[in-house]
Amino acid sequence: MVNLTNQIVVNGNGDVSWYHNSYIKFHDKKLRFKQMRIYTIEQVMEITTLRKTSIYSEIKAGRFPRPKKLTDRRVGWWHDDIETWMKKRESSDLKV
Repeated sequence: MVNLTNQIVVNGNGDVSWYHNSYIKFHDKKLRFKQMRIYTIEQVMEITTLRKTSIYSEIKAGRFPRPKKLTDRRVGWWHDDIETWMKKRESSDLKV
């Protein structure tokens, strides 16, 4: 049996976060998969300290994760995609 639940959270700043929790029931034991969070462009800008134009330029150049289409007029980035990108940047150690 698979149980999928969604949760929308609004913090004090009015930012909206969408969470998706997945559970699989196997022989009466619940196994919980990691929480998946979707970021808005504003949240991605805050996390990465990049401007919107830089983000979309990097996407076009293939150096930044593409957003996922959520609705006809809304896109978002998976937390894991942004985290992986940041780890790659961290390990590249740009030399000045």
